[in-house]
Amino acid sequence: GINAEYMGSFVHHKYTKGKRISCIDWQPKSSRTVAISVVEAIGFDERLTMNRKVQNAMVVVWSFNDPIHPQFVLEAPNEVSVVRFNKMQPNLVAGGCVNGQVCLWNISKAQAMLKNKTKKTVRLTAGASGSSNDDNRDGGDREDDANILRVKWSQLSKIEGGHKRGINDLCWLHDNMESNFDGKLSKSADDMSYQFATLSSDGYMFIWDIRKDNIRKDKLRKTQQEAAKNAGGELPWIPLVKIQLSKVDGTGDISGLRMHMESPNIDRYRMCCTTEEGEFVVTNWGHQEEKKEAAIPLEYGNVDKESKSPVKAVCPGHYGPANSIQRHPLRDELSDYYLTVGDWSWRLWQIGTQQPVVQSPCGVARMTCGRWSPTRPSIIFIGSEDGYLQVWDLLDRSHEPTIVQSVSQCAITYLDFKPVGETRNKFSHQQLAVGDELGVLHIYELPKILIRPHANEQKNMEKYLERELKRVNYFATRWRIRQKELEELQARMQAEKIDQQLSPADDRAPLPETEEVNPFADEIIFKDAMETFLKSLEEDDD
Repeated sequence: GINAEYMGSFVHHKYTKGKRISCIDWQPKSSRTVAISVVEAIGFDERLTMNRKVQNAMVVVWSFNDPIHPQFVLEAPNEVSVVRFNKMQPNLVAGGCVNGQVCLWNISKAQAMLKNKTKKTVRLTAGASGSSNDDNRDGGDREDDANILRVKWSQLSKIEGGHKRGINDLCWLHDNMESNFDGKLSKSADDMSYQFATLSSDGYMFIWDIRKDNIRKDKLRKTQQEAAKNAGGELPWIPLVKIQLSKVDGTGDISGLRMHMESPNIDRYRMCCTTEEGEFVVTNWGHQEEKKEAAIPLEYGNVDKESKSPVKAVCPGHYGPANSIQRHPLRDELSDYYLTVGDWSWRLWQIGTQQPVVQSPCGVARMTCGRWSPTRPSIIFIGSEDGYLQVWDLLDRSHEPTIVQSVSQCAITYLDFKPVGETRNKFSHQQLAVGDELGVLHIYELPKILIRPHANEQKNMEKYLERELKRVNYFATRWRIRQKELEELQARMQAEKIDQQLSPADDRAPLPETEEVNPFADEIIFKDAMETFLKSLEEDDD
C-alpha cells in the first residue's frame, strides 16, 4: 500500500450520503477547508423520469475541525456539477449546474457568523453545568442539522443566456487577468480576479464576469430594459464572451468535458480540454490579432493553419469520455505535457503531436480520474472504478502501477491535492482529497517518499519524455512516407489500367505466360549445388 496516514472521512447523512462527488476544491489560504459538489448517481433516462427535480441541491463545505457536521451548506437551484473557489478572494465560490446555469456564493457573512457562534459556544461551555447524555441523544442530529449555516446564492445566471447543456468544468482566469468584450486579455485594474470560464458539451466555452454591468453597451441596454420590467429591478447575469468550439474539419462542435486554462507565463490564450468522445483538444481562444502572437506550433495531426477557428487540433485518444485533464505542474521543459484519464487507461500528450507520447496498458477496471504529483515530476495518481488508488512512477516502471491502495468499496470519482506554495515546507506535508460514488470524502497525508523528489528526477523525466516523443514523431513521419508511397503506387496502377483499356486490341502486348511453380524448386537447386561442391572437393583430393 501507499502507507499514507488516513486523516479521516467526511459524509453527511442528509446532504452527501449516497450521492456521487463530482468535484473537490480546497479553499485558498486555508489548509483545513474543502468544498465538494454532489450529484445524484442516476443516469440520463432516470433524470428525465424525475423531470429534473431534486430534493437537495447543495454544495457542502467541510472543515477538518468537525468531521460530522459541514461548516456551510451552499444552496443551489439545481444540482452543481463543478465548484471552484476564487484564489484572490476565497470568500467567493463559483459553481456550474447540470441545467447550464452558473451560481456565485459569497460566504464572508457566514464566516463572520461562524466566528461569533464559536466564541459564544466557548463561553457557554465554560459556564454551563454538564447535561445528560440521554438529552443529547433525543433529536440531537436534527438540532445539529438545523444549526448548520445555509448560504443562498448571491448571483444566478439567466437560464436562457447560459449553456444549453450541463456545465462540465469551470476555471477562474489566472493571475488576475480579465477579458474584454472581444476576448482580448489584460491585467485587471485593482489586481483582483473577477472572471471565470465554463465548458459544456453544447460546443461552447463562456467567459463570465461577476460584475453584471461589465458587458457590451448594446447588451447592457437590453438587460437594463429587462430589469426594469422585473419586480426586483435586478440586472440579469449573462456571459461576457461566447466562444464556439467547432472541429477543424467542420464535422460538428466539440463536446467539452474537462478543461485546463494556461497562465500568462506560458500561453495566455491556450485552453486544452477533453471531450465526451475521448479526444484531446488544443484551442487558442484569443482575439484574432492576439492569435498571431500566440500561435501553436502543431506539426502533426489535423491542424487549422488559417487560424480562423479557436480549435487548433483534435487528437483522438480514449475509447470513452476522458474525465480528467491536467498540465504538468512543474514549469520549464515539462510544461507542454498533459495528463488525460479515460476508459481503462491514462495518456500523456505533448503540444504538437497527434498521438499520445506515453499511454498505459488497459487496466482491469475503468480509470475515472487522475492527477500529477505536485512535487515529484515522475509520479501520477490514478483513481479507478473498483475503489483503488494507483501510484505510477514512470521512471521505475510504465507497464504497471508501482503502488496500489484500497480507498473505498465503490468507484473513486475525483482527486485533488492541497495547493502547494513555493516555500521550503512544500516537501514536508502533502494532503490528498479523494471523493467516491457514495458521497464520502477521504483525506490522506502522503508519506515523505511520495513528496520529496529524487536527485535529478526532473532531468531524468525530461529525457524519458524526450525519447518517447522522438519515437512517436519517427513513427508518424514513417507513416506519412508509407502513405505517400501507397498513393503513388495506386495512381501508377490506375494509369496503367487506363492506358491498357484505351489502346487498340491489336497493339496490346500479350500477357506473359505464367509458369507453373514447382514447390520443390529450391530443394532441387540446393541438391544440385551440393553435388557440384562435392565433385569439386573430390577433384582437389585427386
